[in-house]
Amino acid sequence: MKLIPLSQAKNTLSQVVLDAAESPVIITKNGVAAAVVIVPENDDDLERLVLYRSKKLHELLNARVAAAKSGAKLGFDEFWAEVGKD
Repeated sequence: MKLIPLSQAKNTLSQVVLDAAESPVIITKNGVAAAVVIVPENDDDLERLVLYRSKKLHELLNARVAAAKSGAKLGFDEFWAEVGKD
């Protein structure tokens, strides 16, 4: 894992991406972690990373779990239609 300041990342973005292929690169702003550059292994890995960080998806999942506990059901297609809403 490598830590670099934002100013350096801006000036050497191509190198940051190359370095991230080896291990995550933490970009700091004023000494505090501000971003992480990682290279996904494949499209599935990228999708998992994006979905894991999706606040909207987590909110929807939590709401659906609560609804399911009370007996409400939501089909697969309806669930993904909810995910796709703005």
